[in-house]
Amino acid sequence: MLVRNCRNCNLVRKEPPKVEVQKWEEAERVFQRVHIDFAGPFKGHYFFVLVDAFSKWPEVFITKNTTSDTVIQKCRQTFATFGIPEVVVSDNGRHFTSYEFAHFLKTNSIIHKTTAPFHPATNGQAERFIQTLKMALKKRLQENVNKTELTKIVHQFLLHYRTTPHQTTGTSPAEKMFNRRLRTRLDLLLPAHNSKSGNRSTEGRIRSLQVGERVQCRNYYGRIKWKFGKVEKQIGQLHYIVRLDNGKAWKRHIDQIVTVGDALPKTVLTESTEDAEDYAPPEQAAEQEAAANQQPDGIANENRTLTPRRSNRRRAIPERYGDYVVH
Repeated sequence: MLVRNCRNCNLVRKEPPKVEVQKWEEAERVFQRVHIDFAGPFKGHYFFVLVDAFSKWPEVFITKNTTSDTVIQKCRQTFATFGIPEVVVSDNGRHFTSYEFAHFLKTNSIIHKTTAPFHPATNGQAERFIQTLKMALKKRLQENVNKTELTKIVHQFLLHYRTTPHQTTGTSPAEKMFNRRLRTRLDLLLPAHNSKSGNRSTEGRIRSLQVGERVQCRNYYGRIKWKFGKVEKQIGQLHYIVRLDNGKAWKRHIDQIVTVGDALPKTVLTESTEDAEDYAPPEQAAEQEAAANQQPDGIANENRTLTPRRSNRRRAIPERYGDYVVH
């Protein structure tokens, strides 16, 4: 009792024993609760950090300052992608306790929870990530770099962090956030059949045509629905060049082509002016263009006087003007 009542003794006494770390309640969904904080200055830049409590998905923004306007801008940018969270946890920095930021949170119906001063463990989600970020940057950055190079390094770090299984959840932040794995360079080492798995359901249903096979292809000019010809060439997996009975070449999708019997005779119909070619070989197109630009023999380049064409229709005065003399 004497020691507890001694002023000088109390001024030099040790801090009380630390209580057992109390964990935050588990978030039930993505962006239910997010933790925010600033890191830096580091190499002349600050880093605004936002971590989702459910998936451990981090967002990092390189900034020039730590003002409230910067915080609001980066939060608004993140919320536009992932939605508005229910709770935001931060420390008591001026940029997080300002009127502008408080008004921003109130406008979006966000509950703001702050930590005790000088007790960063309360905001452990953001603090632990910041320590990991600092270690990664120190390993990569030994000299002063510009913002472009710094941004590249941060993005590379984020890709690795987001695709690495987290110690708490057992899955990567990307899988927890999007319910899928993000593609990385490590996927290049996987067997090739993984990339073809998405086409298994359609491989057995794709028709194929043989070169020289007699077919009819869909016509979109005039009233004749189908034109007949033979398959001349296959382009890719689903497109073909069909040489029609009239000599023209059309490019058609497999869904626009139907096979017919080989005994079907050739049918050459009179083509209308609307029946233009769908496909012309490059050499044929070049010849047609050259012929169009060539002047016929015997015609000079000088300007010619053209006589206006007049109608041969008989002109008559309307009946309502019958009582008048028209000059």
